[in-house]
Amino acid sequence: MAVEQEPTPTLSGRLYKRHSIETEARVIPDQEFEQLVRFLKVLADKSRLRILGLLAEREYTVKELASVLGLKEPTVSAHLNMLKWHDMVNMRQEGTAHYYSLRQDDVHRLLQELRPKAFKGDEEDTGGDEFERKVLQHFFVEGRLKEIPTRPNKQMVVLRRLAEEFAYDQSYPEKQVNEILKRFHPDCATLRRLLVDNRLMTRQNSIYQRLKTD
Repeated sequence: MAVEQEPTPTLSGRLYKRHSIETEARVIPDQEFEQLVRFLKVLADKSRLRILGLLAEREYTVKELASVLGLKEPTVSAHLNMLKWHDMVNMRQEGTAHYYSLRQDDVHRLLQELRPKAFKGDEEDTGGDEFERKVLQHFFVEGRLKEIPTRPNKQMVVLRRLAEEFAYDQSYPEKQVNEILKRFHPDCATLRRLLVDNRLMTRQNSIYQRLKTD
């Protein structure tokens, strides 16, 4: 008895079957899709994207963010409320100040990559010794720091200069750190926090040590 053979699939039939399998594999569950859409809507705003990019580095207050971004504080607060509602940022209170930080690890990794793009216009000319020289010349007057920079790139130049006041192989109690930093600026508490937040120094049980950087 002759065995009936199945017809050989046509090229268009094979392509259709392959397309159907690949399409099915790429289908995103509705819940995950909605979460992705909400996430992208939040990032679609340039100011919120830049806020998240800054928070990927360290904590900021509303006042600090407003100064860096050139926005009014109520505008920054509105953006932060939306980010908080979407579980993207945390807020902690210290006295009368509210400090905001990034919440989700996945967002943190993503924005560490996005931040240079969000601030590309600000950082195009920040490389080299000439930029550092100009920053130090602007912010230091007769050896004193006239103000603490809010722009991250300029702030790091100033912080690296202050870190040079501390030896790598020595431990410093907080009182001594304050005395050294007050030679440059009265707000030693902010400078201490920035040195630690930017990983130029470590702090454990109110003892500080300078970290070696690449």
